[in-house]
Amino acid sequence: MAINIETLEAAAREVSPEYIGKAHKIIAATGDFWIVENEAGDYNEHGELIEYKVDLVHHTCTCKAGKLNFTRCRNGYCKHLVWATAAELEETQAMAEQAIAAATAILQASATNKRAHHLVIDGKVATAAEYDRIMNAKPRPTKHVPLNRQAGFSLLR
Repeated sequence: MAINIETLEAAAREVSPEYIGKAHKIIAATGDFWIVENEAGDYNEHGELIEYKVDLVHHTCTCKAGKLNFTRCRNGYCKHLVWATAAELEETQAMAEQAIAAATAILQASATNKRAHHLVIDGKVATAAEYDRIMNAKPRPTKHVPLNRQAGFSLLR
C-alpha cells in the first residue's frame, strides 16, 4: 500500500506538541532521519528507552507496523511516521519564520538608516553605533622597525 503524502501531512498537522517532542532529528552524512520515542515511554530489557528510526524520504519506520510495510495500518502509515512528519513540518515552518524575520529586519534597517551596506553581527542587524564604528574605523598604524644591521654574516671569518 502506497503512502498518501497529503493524508500523512494532514494527520501530522493534528499532532499535539507532546508527541512532536518525542521526535528527534538526526543529521547524518548518509542522510537525515528521525528517532521517535515509543508512546508509553517503555524501556527494553537493557534499560534503554525504546525508540524507532523513521526515514521521511523513504517513508519507513523500524516499529512492528513499519516492518510489515504498514499493511495492518488503517491509514497506511504508523503514528511514529506521523509524529516525525509533524516535527519536520514544525521545523520547516520555524526556519521560514526566522528567515522572514531576518529579511524584514534588514529591510527595515536599510529603509531607516539609508546605509550603503547591510551589516549583520551575530545574526542581528548592526546598530547605528556599531555600523559607524566598523565602517569608519581608521587603519592601525604600522610600526616602522629599523633593521638591525650589525656586522654581516660571512663564512670567510
